Amino acid sequence: MLIECKRSSEIAAFAKEEWGITRQTTDTYITRARKLLREDYAIERADFIANRLGVLDKVTKLAMDSGQLNAVIGSLRLQADMIGAYPDKGGR
Repeated sequence: MLIECKRSSEIAAFAKEEWGITRQTTDTYITRARKLLREDYAIERADFIANRLGVLDKVTKLAMDSGQLNAVIGSLRLQADMIGAYPDKGGR
């Protein structure tokens, strides 16, 4: 629910209704979940970019396969931007 941008109060209300747990228990679980999210994203910049470029490669292929050429161009442009292929963005 955190990655769905739900507020703590919304999560607490859901937890109380679905599982009958208290706000205090819910807050403990939310704190643990946030810690796990931070740990998941505590990666080096190069690893992060490599991962995202891999995802964009898949997006590009899917877009090509379905004939969505604007999506292909957008994906390729984003990849180039991520690796710094546009050192001077003033001309774009």
